Amino acid sequence: MGVAGITETVQYLTFKLADETFAVEVAKVREILDFST
Repeated sequence: MGVAGITETVQYLTFKLADETFAVEVAKVREILDFST
């Protein structure tokens, strides 16, 4: 049995820390905090 015709859209939250880029699936994000130095 095939899965032809099934599509799923997934959105990601991306952010940078130092020289690294990270991505988290938006559906898994619970809270976004602002951090200032």
